[in-house]
Amino acid sequence: MHQPTSHTNLQATELLLNQYLQEVLLSYRVLFGQSRSSRKLFLNREKCSAATTSVPHLLDPLLHVLCGKRDAKSIRSSSSLWPDTCEDSNGELLEQDVYDAALDFRLLGDRLLTLQAFNTRQRPSRIRDLWRDRRDPLQWYTFWLVLIIGGLSVLLSMMQCGLTAAQLYSQIHSSQRIES
Repeated sequence: MHQPTSHTNLQATELLLNQYLQEVLLSYRVLFGQSRSSRKLFLNREKCSAATTSVPHLLDPLLHVLCGKRDAKSIRSSSSLWPDTCEDSNGELLEQDVYDAALDFRLLGDRLLTLQAFNTRQRPSRIRDLWRDRRDPLQWYTFWLVLIIGGLSVLLSMMQCGLTAAQLYSQIHSSQRIES
């Protein structure tokens, strides 16, 4: 037997769906719109999609704003677009470096934490990857310090060997003149 849906159940379902959609939008923003390189990558992919798509109205303009725009002022929001913790008093999206999974992502927080843990466990396998990997600032600065100091040490050692060889050559050449 089918029971009629109560008004409170419908409201609860609507609130849950609204919260889920807010978190999906915010996760797109976090994943693709927080850094210059991610925005550039998104815009390049969007440009390629626009060139190959025969129906240009299929491209989502909201996705373009979420993932392709840096300026938070360009993302005017209504009260239902973002979670309350991610808006300032004027209703604009805050540019944050750190999010709280329990507050900002009540529904998707566990899944995003799993993704973050997986991403954190990945280690660069090539020098180029190490060059670009900025997840751990201490490791990144250490890499650059070792590269700079080590490079200078090798350069100075080579110069010292060259000067020593020049002195040795000069000494041998001057001692042969004295003997002759």
